[in-house]
Amino acid sequence: VIESDDERRALVKQVATLMSLNVDAMQLAGASWREQLAEAVTFEPPRQAATARALDGPLLGGASPPAALSLGCPFAFAGFALALPWRLLFALTPPPRVAGGWACFFVALVGIGVITALVGDLAAHMGCCLGMKPAVTAITFVALGTSLPDTFASRTAALKERHADSSIGNITGSNSVNVFLGLGLPWLAAALFWASPRGAAQETSWRDRYRGEAWYSEAMPVAFVVASGDLGFSVAVFTVLALVCLAVLVARRATVGGELGGGAASKYSTATLFTALWLGYIWLSIAKTEGDPRLARLLQQLPPQARALLGA
Repeated sequence: VIESDDERRALVKQVATLMSLNVDAMQLAGASWREQLAEAVTFEPPRQAATARALDGPLLGGASPPAALSLGCPFAFAGFALALPWRLLFALTPPPRVAGGWACFFVALVGIGVITALVGDLAAHMGCCLGMKPAVTAITFVALGTSLPDTFASRTAALKERHADSSIGNITGSNSVNVFLGLGLPWLAAALFWASPRGAAQETSWRDRYRGEAWYSEAMPVAFVVASGDLGFSVAVFTVLALVCLAVLVARRATVGGELGGGAASKYSTATLFTALWLGYIWLSIAKTEGDPRLARLLQQLPPQARALLGA
């Protein structure tokens, strides 16, 4: 006969109270961890909805006929098999119930950073193997590889949220982090290094490296230097096209009633326009980097102030 030990139970509760432990939260966290691992190794084949019912009505018990497997099932399983190691790895992320969700946030943040760095490095190697210039690789493979997570996050937010704030705010917030932190923090670290005694000790090699540059002067102090190349033109084109995108979103709010959604015509026309703007940005940036004579003739027809603004 198994009997409950009231004294031991009281002792466990007393110890948990003294250590400020939430036993229920720990049990829920453990259950969530098991659920995460179980979900990571579970393959759910895509199914297509049943298009016809039996002539005599639903099956016994009121159940609908089972949905047939989709034709894309082999491809879905191949994708699941390729993603299985990553699914298992990220299933180890602490559940949101642990430490008020902060552990989950920081571990997921580190994981996303590692995956983004890996994707960016692989994209750079691909561009190198294809013989592409670093600037072209940066705005194509590297940009796509590092921005796809934001794209899927915005898509999920657009599907699940009632308003467009989360999906559009995710894009603008992500770009602000890329610009202000992704550029600012490395530049700050490099500037502090060159201002330190270790940086000053490399003054001779620094001057030998940049002495042939047009902007170099023997009187200038040692500092962190990054040659711009065609960055000015690329940023100017991006700024103009980004303003066009914002104008389209404002116009959609006034005409359609919202930044996202609307009728089929407005949705597909906006998606086509934004895709065309992205392709145009890619083409203009690559043409400037490769020295396309057609773009050079087009830029020569612009006023001097416009050429200076575009960095051409």
